[in-house]
Amino acid sequence: MTPTFSEKDPATKKYLTHYNYAKCMVGMMHGLTINVPINKAATVNVGEVQRFAKLAKLTNQSIRGEVASCDLAADYVQVVAPWITVKCYYRIYYLESILIHLSSGTPKVFTNGGHTYARNTIRTYCKNGYIQSRLQYAEAVVKTEDALAHRITSGMNIRARYYLSEDCVKSVRHKIAQYGVDNWKKNQKYKNYRSNEAKLALASYSSKNEVSLFDYYYLRLKANYRDADFLDFSLITSNDGVEFIKMLKAATDKYCRALEASIVSQLATRNF
Repeated sequence: MTPTFSEKDPATKKYLTHYNYAKCMVGMMHGLTINVPINKAATVNVGEVQRFAKLAKLTNQSIRGEVASCDLAADYVQVVAPWITVKCYYRIYYLESILIHLSSGTPKVFTNGGHTYARNTIRTYCKNGYIQSRLQYAEAVVKTEDALAHRITSGMNIRARYYLSEDCVKSVRHKIAQYGVDNWKKNQKYKNYRSNEAKLALASYSSKNEVSLFDYYYLRLKANYRDADFLDFSLITSNDGVEFIKMLKAATDKYCRALEASIVSQLATRNF
């Protein structure tokens, strides 16, 4: 199904862009394999693994229930839409954390800094070749400044088949990098970035920080309310909103299946 409104409507172009990005993520998560080396000498916290496994299962059930409710009454998506990315991210985070802990024994994923640690570790997995995708785009890790350097041809990102292109992949990374910059700025002391000190700090961040497509949900979560105006249901229909959240769920499902398969493989090597 494709959106029901005209691609020429200026008020809905932003939605079409995000819709294409979500569809692109579905394609990038297709055929994922995750093979992480195991430190068999590591001590595993079985209780925390079981707790996160339960949370992942409950979160998945909640996501499925929300989408099922939207199928029964499309208008319910107006309630679901602001929260669905948050739920998708947490389902992913719980599974990523289990995998990282099983492979290395690190307790960091279960602490307050676990989210940042998980993101950095998944990027390391990508760079080491532990995560591979069918098209070999998803596992690419790039500097923030390189992701931001990508420029989109005007009007290209709202075309119906744009999500199939490598250019769309680069555009998604650009958006992720921009979310990262916005989140970094929010936590800095600078009121604006006109001073030389502020400009240098931003340049340093952009040249050192890295992003991959696997950061999509985490940084969408960080920007959830600051960049959610594309889900304006006075401009788009509820059915179009349902299509968008289904794309998010489909991409999440694909990634989580790969994580779960790797977790099963890890568990098979241990005796609890």
